[in-house]
Amino acid sequence: MVMSTEPQELDESVDIAEPAVAEGESPVEEPEAIEAAPTGEVEATHAGATDGSANVVAAPPPPPPPATPQVDQKALQELQQRRAMEQERTWRDQVGRAARTYEQQLQEAGYMPEQARDQARRYVQQEQKFRKQDEEAANMIGYVQGRQSAAVHFMKKHGLANKQMLDDLMALQQTNSPAEMEKEAQRMKNDRALRAENARLKQGRVAPQAFDNSQGAAEASSNDNRLLDAYNSGDRSEAAVRAARRLALGS
Repeated sequence: MVMSTEPQELDESVDIAEPAVAEGESPVEEPEAIEAAPTGEVEATHAGATDGSANVVAAPPPPPPPATPQVDQKALQELQQRRAMEQERTWRDQVGRAARTYEQQLQEAGYMPEQARDQARRYVQQEQKFRKQDEEAANMIGYVQGRQSAAVHFMKKHGLANKQMLDDLMALQQTNSPAEMEKEAQRMKNDRALRAENARLKQGRVAPQAFDNSQGAAEASSNDNRLLDAYNSGDRSEAAVRAARRLALGS
């Protein structure tokens, strides 16, 4: 383990000694045991419920669902503060235990007690520095993400960009790594290509519409004219006679 040799100010809030119960804090009391109902009453109730001769009493209607309580912003902030304090306490306890273990290992390796304690304090300083850097990075990431979310929201609201594109952007930002982002983008692309292909195939299966323009086929009309000319020229074949009859009868 590489330790910084530069002197740093030690945060005395992290104690290397064994943690003790802080003054003013009361130990957690064990919940009182729930007194069980007498066995005789339970058996009597069960027997009465299963006895066929007993009168059947309709169960009362279930109570209406409670109204959704409004969020108390002050209580929510207090809850968040308590959670943050609990996380901070947990981190300090972990670092303190690690420092004590490190100090003991150094003493077993031949270090003087003062030297081992000094190295343990340097370890705590390094951990505090790393934690501060992590918090600053997390705050910066949250700030950037908040600005991006706000920008996307207002672009949707005022119609400044395509809604589908903005939804895709928000979905890709939820991924945890560039590899996951690439995989999700490829999935979205393939899914839309498949949907477009299905729509095209469905459109191709629609039967073409047949429209009646009240006009005969061009080929039939031309043939009738030819047969009529032949009939007028003296042709009395069956085809020429039928053509002349269709013209005379209008069918």
